[in-house]
Amino acid sequence: MHESRLARTGVPVRGGLARALLLLSVAMPSVPSDPVEAQAPVEGEVRQFVSFTFQPGRMGDAVALYRDEVVPLYEQDSHLLSFRAFREAESPAPVDLVVVRAFRGMAGMDASGGDLRAAAERAGTSVGALYGRIAALSTGHTDEFVAMVPAWGSGDPTASRLTAFVRLRLAPGKRDEAEAALAELGGWEREQGIAVAAGRFILSDGWEVMRLVGFDDLADYESWLRASSETSAGERLRVGTVERSTALLGAVPELAIR
Repeated sequence: MHESRLARTGVPVRGGLARALLLLSVAMPSVPSDPVEAQAPVEGEVRQFVSFTFQPGRMGDAVALYRDEVVPLYEQDSHLLSFRAFREAESPAPVDLVVVRAFRGMAGMDASGGDLRAAAERAGTSVGALYGRIAALSTGHTDEFVAMVPAWGSGDPTASRLTAFVRLRLAPGKRDEAEAALAELGGWEREQGIAVAAGRFILSDGWEVMRLVGFDDLADYESWLRASSETSAGERLRVGTVERSTALLGAVPELAIR
């Protein structure tokens, strides 16, 4: 019988998720036995989140293009801290693939352009040509940038089998209270052994906070959602938030660097 991580720490878990867990186990890729080393956020780190939707039947082509032609270029980027990619597992909004690149500030992202252009030239192509081929497979994408705040979490949630991408829009005049609650909630999650990475958006469609929370499965997610909301910090964060969006994503192990 399944026992979630929060159940093992004494937080009760409700049943009724067997079918959803079975669907998730089929839809999500398995984690390799020797995964890429986990990358917790560092001071000054900025992450770029690019979320794609693809034409029907072209998701596999996009993943293959990233794996065979784009990732080898990113591996030569000396300014890149890490690269991860995720497939949609459960999401209320359409998303097929999310790629995440991390740098030391936006200046690090600017500097990476030179490395990528040089690597592409050696490979007999160009960055623009590769991005153009990806765009031809897609029906749209969004770009977002987040300045990570290491004090708001611990560990690397992207190394988990399931990662919740939680976007928050804060209530006017409640930023200070909400951010204090974020720090306190991150401390509670650290005590529960839940990996969290979070930060402030510096480019988004009105969102202000991004939280990445790692889980073993849907049961762990359900337990965290209930238990975290019952904490004092969780209640204060709820009061300080006017809108919230959550997507549950699974890692694409072959698309990972550092």
